[in-house]
Amino acid sequence: MKKIAFFLLLTTAGWRTSVAQQVTPTAILEKYFAATGGLPAWQKVKSLSLNYVSVKGSMMEMSMESKLMGPNLSSLQISMNGNVMLKQAFNGKHGYITQNGKTVDFTQDVDAFMQNRFSIATQRSYLNKQYKMEVLSNTTVRGKTAYTLKIIDPLGSIVTEYYDVETGLLVKRSNHAKNGSDEVFEFGDYKKYKNILIPTKMISPLQGTGKDPSGTDRTVNIDLVLHLEDARIDEGVTAGDFK
Repeated sequence: MKKIAFFLLLTTAGWRTSVAQQVTPTAILEKYFAATGGLPAWQKVKSLSLNYVSVKGSMMEMSMESKLMGPNLSSLQISMNGNVMLKQAFNGKHGYITQNGKTVDFTQDVDAFMQNRFSIATQRSYLNKQYKMEVLSNTTVRGKTAYTLKIIDPLGSIVTEYYDVETGLLVKRSNHAKNGSDEVFEFGDYKKYKNILIPTKMISPLQGTGKDPSGTDRTVNIDLVLHLEDARIDEGVTAGDFK
């Protein structure tokens, strides 16, 4: 019996490994682009404006507005309960981030990195040889089997992205900060805007503290859900948005 169990363990481990090895990073990205309208359609997009908002009346009313212009311009503004918490912009040459009233310019390394990064359909940048990609074991996201793609960018930052095995769509992204914390977003309810598919729902899993019936403190998992309120392709974005 022990020999059988050991054999099953080995064969199962081998099968899990082969699943990851059967698909390449490039194949995962190609399937994603095909699922969202095709790479040529993305290449034709000159600008993109997306505004995600939480449900009004929720404990935390949050909005996340991003504006992108090819090839590498980008801006992001995050507001909480009507107050701007973070603003980040890159004008194609230089960038900055403002948080809690303090503005910090990007370093030369970050500026150089952003200059060589596609702002629209960022996955196109991953095919650059300066990026390192690795397919890890499949995982489950909201009940769906997903490929796990680990990306290391030229600055050494690590991002893990999860792509639905069946549809090819991006369903989750984890940005791994060097201090050990993770910024996680999940994506869903894709809808077509002009010729491309865009997720109309973003979920940020958060943790808070609460009390159980006995009054003992415990960790509470909360999903911050953001819905796409406005999406504009090739309109509503100007160079002034990145100052």
